[in-house]
Amino acid sequence: MAEDKFGDVTDSESPTKPTNVTSTLITGTSFYISWTASTDNALVTGYKVFLNNVEVGTTNSTNYNATGLSISTSYSMTIEAYDPTGNTSTASSSIIINTGADNTRATDLYISEYIEGSSNNKALEIVNYTGTSVDLSSYTLKKQTNGAGSWSGKPLALSGTLANGDVYVIANTSAASAILDEADLTPSSEVVSFNGNDPLGLFKDDILIDIIGVLGDSTVFGENTTLQRKFTTTSPTNTYNSNEWFSLASDTFSRLGSHIVTGTNTFLEITDTDWSTTENWSFNAVPSNGDDVIISANKTINTSENISLGNITLENNASLTISSGEVTVNTAVINSGASLITQTTFAGTVTYKRNLTAISGDAEGWHLVASPVSGETYNNAYANEVN
Repeated sequence: MAEDKFGDVTDSESPTKPTNVTSTLITGTSFYISWTASTDNALVTGYKVFLNNVEVGTTNSTNYNATGLSISTSYSMTIEAYDPTGNTSTASSSIIINTGADNTRATDLYISEYIEGSSNNKALEIVNYTGTSVDLSSYTLKKQTNGAGSWSGKPLALSGTLANGDVYVIANTSAASAILDEADLTPSSEVVSFNGNDPLGLFKDDILIDIIGVLGDSTVFGENTTLQRKFTTTSPTNTYNSNEWFSLASDTFSRLGSHIVTGTNTFLEITDTDWSTTENWSFNAVPSNGDDVIISANKTINTSENISLGNITLENNASLTISSGEVTVNTAVINSGASLITQTTFAGTVTYKRNLTAISGDAEGWHLVASPVSGETYNNAYANEVN
């Protein structure tokens, strides 16, 4: 602090730099970042958000949803705090985030999971894959008891903001802890005291946009079961279609709290690491010859089959090991940290992307990079500075 000749006090102290920047909810066109708050001698007014060293926004909170991005692209994010005087902190440590390979979007919010299990194990999950954050204040949930009459009781109003790629879970207050741990809302509402023949509707501005169960029909559609929307669904519907849902065993909660939307058959490692397991794939089908496929970030997959594909993309830190059989692709894109290991013949064009951060104390920042394929050399190599 410094005092001028008129006795005024000028604040010249900058806030501390933000720390612990982390990323979640990574899609092909967006991601969500959060960080530990800065401190200041007076007040931290807000934070400046930088994407690849360019300021892209400000926020008063300790999180930010970056949207409108490109698929399979690396982004460097840093955060700076500022106070009312305009003093700005030093930048946080940068974090490199790799977007996914699929940019499929949904037209609106929709119900992505339904749980009607034993006792009070009841929950609904709503997903946002619209490409941007959504204000939930326009949305309500309603129940039709036993599939008869009008919508029952008071609508359940939603609130808050749902980031792209995120889900919103509404659960019965007496549900199992595994459900409550994922819940965003546990209201005292009859909407979450449903049975297997109670249709449930998602409304936007009081217009029905999505439904589970057949309105005006008392037929049991979801008793003692977990229903999960197929990953290929891209829009809500006001007419229930059971073909849009996977049916899982009663009291299955393991998938609650996350959901994805895909336009390309994507390996999700839901059941195991086997290429031939149908349930592992977002289309619920093992890829056929000529198909394009994606191996989702941080997933591991193994096969000994002959593989003939169109294009294959391995997202960040994914791993594909082929122990036998021939592999033919048009193109293979291996993103940073991912690996494609084959112990037999491989035919196709391979692009390998790798993120290299600056070396502390090394002004030049050089890295030794070896050819990723035994006996092969680079046609060309280049560096594109990200951070």
